Amino acid sequence: MEMDVVAGASAENPEIRRFSGAFLVSADRTLILQLRDAHASIDNPSRISTFGGSAEPGEGPVECLLRELYEELGLTIDPAVLFRLGVTHKVENGVRTDCDFYLLHPVDSTGLTVTEGHLIELSLDDAFNDERLTPTCRSMLARLSEHALFG
Repeated sequence: MEMDVVAGASAENPEIRRFSGAFLVSADRTLILQLRDAHASIDNPSRISTFGGSAEPGEGPVECLLRELYEELGLTIDPAVLFRLGVTHKVENGVRTDCDFYLLHPVDSTGLTVTEGHLIELSLDDAFNDERLTPTCRSMLARLSEHALFG
């Protein structure tokens, strides 16, 4: 997928990719996450991540997330209900990715149609302890745990 070049790119690092993902949380505070497929050709095979994906050219973080949630889950939401947790970064193969994460609550998992990977439901503690969780998701779990929803 083609990636958007954003501010901060340089001759040494000409491309910064953007990713948006959402921690979906049920009414009983269970995390609704994505268990990625085992295909070696995809990012994070067999890992646990948020639903979301890479921004298309010209797409902002919220626009990207809304599109990805619809594509991966058939979920249409009002952007006003999203709570921005923050941004973290990763570098793979010399390419930096800025990862914007959001919280969406409450979400009923029974109404979701998963088109990529598999839905997995975990408590916050179980997610912290699951070795399959991607590093970028793990870095955001601390912020998520500080949210009033989990306080």
